[in-house]
Amino acid sequence: FDIRKYCFEGTEDFLNTLPKNDLYLLTFGEEHFQNLKVDGSGLRKFFHRVIVTQRDKSEEIERVAKKDNFLTNETIIFCDNRCGHFMGAKERGIITIHLKRPTDKYSLEQCKDCQYQVSTFDELNQILKSF
Repeated sequence: FDIRKYCFEGTEDFLNTLPKNDLYLLTFGEEHFQNLKVDGSGLRKFFHRVIVTQRDKSEEIERVAKKDNFLTNETIIFCDNRCGHFMGAKERGIITIHLKRPTDKYSLEQCKDCQYQVSTFDELNQILKSF
């Protein structure tokens, strides 16, 4: 089933500008359902790896960095639309970006645990270029 209509507008165009080998999609929830969403959206092809977790996302990022042998000085950037997933990320040295889209129900959340806030993929791209 095609669920592309539920993706943020411009998602595919934005992802096409980024190097696939550096992109991981970390999604929270029940594994089977999350994989159906990723496959139904057609977004899997943009990512080096898709990781479904029910654990703390910042802990999962740290685990993946160790498992995939990220360089110790490698910059890890974590962008999410839900502030609750940022807890503990800054303390782990992870750059955090809150994607606040007007059409997203989570855009009203006040996010104290993120370093940047963006509303568009253009704004996100500008921040990414600075690293």
